[in-house]
Amino acid sequence: RALFTYSVVFEECVGKHIDDCRAFIEAEVARNPGIFALDGGNINFDVTPVRNQNSPDYYMVGLRTNQEETHVTGILGDGMV
Repeated sequence: RALFTYSVVFEECVGKHIDDCRAFIEAEVARNPGIFALDGGNINFDVTPVRNQNSPDYYMVGLRTNQEETHVTGILGDGMV
């Protein structure tokens, strides 16, 4: 089987307004549709604000796991949490 995964990092979004970042990503996907495996061509954005010390879950640690939820993989598949 020729299975592989990779991550695309949009460093251009750092420090940008959310709307500008979304527009940039959508333009990149439209320019390079072959590298993005999208279901029906739709992009779903999950925007999560950074927690602050007043947040009830401030000290919560999130672990990104594999699909089976048995091993930590990290956001970039590097095990970094």
